[in-house]
Amino acid sequence: MINRLRSEFDSFPNMLTESRPNAEKIEQAAAELGVPFTDDYIEFVRESGGAMAGAYPILGLRLVSVMGKRRWSVVEITKAYRHRSIPGTDGGVVFSEDHARNPVGFDANGAVWTHDHDFGGITQLRDSFKQYVRER
Repeated sequence: MINRLRSEFDSFPNMLTESRPNAEKIEQAAAELGVPFTDDYIEFVRESGGAMAGAYPILGLRLVSVMGKRRWSVVEITKAYRHRSIPGTDGGVVFSEDHARNPVGFDANGAVWTHDHDFGGITQLRDSFKQYVRER
């Protein structure tokens, strides 16, 4: 997954952050959300800080300029969806949004899901974060 993304980032360096968070910052973010980050998401954040993967944002712990200044933080976006009581977010981490601003997240077991606000349900998209990113 990381090698494929590095290839994209070599061609489009503005698609990722300029700095990377250290292990302590990653652990603090997971603790603040109360959901352990999966190993593949930790690897992604450690290597990229946050990035665009194709046409979709993958939220992290650092600003990605092409995402804008307001929608890049996995902690802040997850908290915002929790504040709105969006199903799935209380026990999950929102790491992306689709083009309709439906949250995409992973649960404590690592399964990737989305909550579609049009039909009001949660759908599992992939078994893991790595699989989700690889198939984007």
